[in-house]
Amino acid sequence: MLELKNQFEKIKKASYQLANISDSVRNDMLNKLSQNLIRYGLEAPKGKTLQDEDRYGFGSILVYEEDDGQFIIQSENFIRSEAVPEMQDRLDKIYDLSYDKLRALYKEQIRTNVNGSSKGAGLGLTELARQSVKPIEATFKKSNDEVHFFSIKAFVK
Repeated sequence: MLELKNQFEKIKKASYQLANISDSVRNDMLNKLSQNLIRYGLEAPKGKTLQDEDRYGFGSILVYEEDDGQFIIQSENFIRSEAVPEMQDRLDKIYDLSYDKLRALYKEQIRTNVNGSSKGAGLGLTELARQSVKPIEATFKKSNDEVHFFSIKAFVK
């Protein structure tokens, strides 16, 4: 019972700390990750058959605190395997960029749609990387020949 109470107190403390994070940054990060699910998530909820143009993505968004006190906002969803190389290329372009270089890339992306297959202007990953206090982390895990599980983490103060 004591362990359960300690876990509850830890969650309660984390909730208060998360509430103190800039609302605009936290909400914008959640928005970007939600857009990722809606626009690029592979599956609709089980039991639904939707046309591609009517389909909403399916996945999850997690918000949690690691042992070192770092807050993480993480999105997870399935994507088509054929989309992995392009997505990995987009991620590789932003992984090691400084804030100033990310800002310059963001401005360039606003001026020109650098990714014609993107369902937006391609700004989401760049903006997420700008707002994250540490480099974003992304992984792809092959589920089968047609599907990969995609996970992306952003770090909040």
